[in-house]
Amino acid sequence: MSVLVTGGAGFLGRRVCERLREGGRDVVTLGHHGTEDVLVDLLDEHAASEAVERVRPRDLVHLAWSVQSTDYKTSPQNASWCAASMTLLHAFARCGGDYALIAGTCLEDAAADRYAVAKRALREQATRELHDRIGIGWARVFYPYGPREPKRKLVSRLIDDIARGRTPALERPDDRLDFVHVDDVAETLCRMVEKRLSDIVDVGTGHATTPREIATRIAELENPSMVASIASLPQTETVATVIADAERTHALLGDWSMTPLEAGLASMIVP
Repeated sequence: MSVLVTGGAGFLGRRVCERLREGGRDVVTLGHHGTEDVLVDLLDEHAASEAVERVRPRDLVHLAWSVQSTDYKTSPQNASWCAASMTLLHAFARCGGDYALIAGTCLEDAAADRYAVAKRALREQATRELHDRIGIGWARVFYPYGPREPKRKLVSRLIDDIARGRTPALERPDDRLDFVHVDDVAETLCRMVEKRLSDIVDVGTGHATTPREIATRIAELENPSMVASIASLPQTETVATVIADAERTHALLGDWSMTPLEAGLASMIVP
């Protein structure tokens, strides 16, 4: 039986599809970027529902969401994605689907922007309306990074700035955040699918790293002359801490060797 992946052409989706195929799964990707197996605009709810009914997958991994623009957290389109996602899930249930894994965000219960609110609303509505028809797994993804990530993301921007000798602009350099390598995101999600885990699971390392620390490690690797200017960046008056409960995640899914931050950063830096 196949697994249908939305967002399979994206940063996380590409690696998730690779990992599922490595595990022997028949993967079908759904989206509108031109490289998917089934081309459809997921916000066209009728067309997306018809596509799901044609594929009739056993499992669904729903990663797609519009996060390309810099203002995605405040975009009114988040509400459209929530509605379209519910239509997709109902179509999946109608055609005999068994298990759906949905990507959330680590800030969905803490932030008040439109992105977080829409993700939280989707989680609550899907659980309320479909919990007795399909298994539902919810992956709260923390701060993913890694090769092939969009250039606008923090780690890629830091690598580019430091390589060019520019002191990076960090609005909150001392927040304690959980940066998780894309390979470990894919491993977590695929283990959830394999175990058909109907639960809310944190996708992170359980370790805190600040943007300043990441910038410093990048500078040490590619431009040591920048270390001093990064250290002199103004300190954050208030510090946010956003860390995954990785101990619970591994208790549910088992242990594996996660990518150390130094190795993950080194893999992204072109010699």
